[in-house]
Amino acid sequence: MTSYNVEQAFWSLRNIIGWQVITIYNLKFLKFFSKKIIKSG
Repeated sequence: MTSYNVEQAFWSLRNIIGWQVITIYNLKFLKFFSKKIIKSG
């Protein structure tokens, strides 16, 4: 395995983890936001 392949694997893994974190945060934010809207309405 060349260092190039290792670097590529590392970056793709980082991107996948990053997107999962972003998605989870967005879902939490949307739930929180919708609760506030329902309460105020």
